[in-house]
Amino acid sequence: MERYVIGDGDTLSGLSARFRVPTCAILRANRVYAPAWLAPGREIAIPDARFCQRDGFPCPVRAARQRALSPRPCAVCAVRPGESAAAIARRYGLPERLVFLAAGQGGGALNGGQDILLPLPAADSQLHVARPGESLAALARAHGTDEETVRRENCLWGPLLPGMKILL
Repeated sequence: MERYVIGDGDTLSGLSARFRVPTCAILRANRVYAPAWLAPGREIAIPDARFCQRDGFPCPVRAARQRALSPRPCAVCAVRPGESAAAIARRYGLPERLVFLAAGQGGGALNGGQDILLPLPAADSQLHVARPGESLAALARAHGTDEETVRRENCLWGPLLPGMKILL
């Protein structure tokens, strides 16, 4: 297991995307049940993607093991020097997690001049910031889809947490 010191601005979903590990695995590896425990300055363990299987409990999220049903339209994004994943996410209307996944950057730092292939949101989709008490299933139903589709399109493995950005 890799060790990592949480920095200012790190989020559980951002760490999940950066290290390509389900959020639930990060929480389970550190024996915590809420992302609020993951505070800046705290050293945590980053397990590998198969941690949950070795831990004895299969990942409960089937969407984490499925591919998208149809390819999404994409755009090539030229990363500007010093540009952050958050800035790129704002520019393209995407969750930061999808920018990290597209960039394939394990450490999270993007390189100026790097080209990354970003999935574009559907014309009718909107970026939603989760509020306390919202469930992914209820949001999916309200937008005429199902929870697994929302998980798959957002590369979301763990629970929906307040403040998390997703495409609906």
